[in-house]
Amino acid sequence: MKKKTWLLQVLALLLCAVLLCPMAAFAEEGDAAAEETEEYAVLDPAALQKILDDYCAQNKIDPQKISIGYCYLDTGDTWYYNPDMWTYSASIYKVPLMMILAEREYNGELTRDTDLKGITLGEAEENVLVYSSNDYAHKMLAVLGTDKEARAMYRQFSDLPESYYDPDFLDYSYFTARFTTDVMKTLYYENERFPNILECLMRANPQDYFRGALKGEYEVAQKYGSFTDRRGMPFNHTTGIIYTPHPYLLTVMTQGIGISQDVLRELCVLYTEYNLSLDEAYDAWELAQQEAAQTAEEPEPSEETQKPADEEIVVETEQTAETGEKPAETAAALPVAAEQNRAVTLRLMTIFFGCVLIVILILGMLIRRSLRRKPARYEVTE
Repeated sequence: MKKKTWLLQVLALLLCAVLLCPMAAFAEEGDAAAEETEEYAVLDPAALQKILDDYCAQNKIDPQKISIGYCYLDTGDTWYYNPDMWTYSASIYKVPLMMILAEREYNGELTRDTDLKGITLGEAEENVLVYSSNDYAHKMLAVLGTDKEARAMYRQFSDLPESYYDPDFLDYSYFTARFTTDVMKTLYYENERFPNILECLMRANPQDYFRGALKGEYEVAQKYGSFTDRRGMPFNHTTGIIYTPHPYLLTVMTQGIGISQDVLRELCVLYTEYNLSLDEAYDAWELAQQEAAQTAEEPEPSEETQKPADEEIVVETEQTAETGEKPAETAAALPVAAEQNRAVTLRLMTIFFGCVLIVILILGMLIRRSLRRKPARYEVTE
């Protein structure tokens, strides 16, 4: 009985292997296809880190007082340095504040002429985002409720979990480079939800911060934040979208650096140069993707292969009699059909030979059992 049970277990395992082998083969083919269509990773984290390290070393700056978010917007690839350092946002908070009101305009709840605490929405957007007016910003905060209630609303523009936020986020308007970069990504990728916000940011501080550093060579939608607290601690930040041929997003936040405005400008120049260096490689990759997509499409018959209407059309399924070559239409259909047929054939052959093997094992077991059977014992009576 034990031998019989052991043999049955072996046969069950063999049957499972037979059925799973084709599935494993298909899984491997799927993985290979996924690798072929994998997104292009454009950023080099080591190169981005080296830019900052070299800059801080040359200027004797503690890099731990800086946090950075960088996003190549065509692909969404993002690199961070010290991204979770909570620091006073200064006027950076005015971006998500006005995004909330702009979205209400998009939803039809407000218009640019709607009166909000004695000013119109259009006036508020210009004064808060272009000129960074604190008085107008405070009125817009009052429209949303308390300061804490407004800050809680800012979280809708990021996918960060609620557990991420430090209590200082709600209590004192502390932001991080990661959160600020998320807000700006939402603004860029879903710009239609926030009418007039980017247009206002493109007009802000044309002679300073990122736009001033690039001397008007590229359009920049930016918002700065600058504040010195009662301890004498300076906070200086800029977040912006730089419209190079392939736009990128840069957030630089500093605290405790006396020359921080120079740091913001100079890092913007360095990272813009790096971003421009990526464009040639990315353009080449995009071109290769387009060519591959065109190649995958079935080509239309050329004029040379088309037969005149008054001629007899001959269709040969194997080879032409004279040249021995397959017709263009058959050859074009081969890549997809051949792969499908080969996969089905492989599966059927595997199952067939697996079943044959199982039958052979069962017959062998039965033959072996019959050969070992002992003669029957008969009772002898006297």
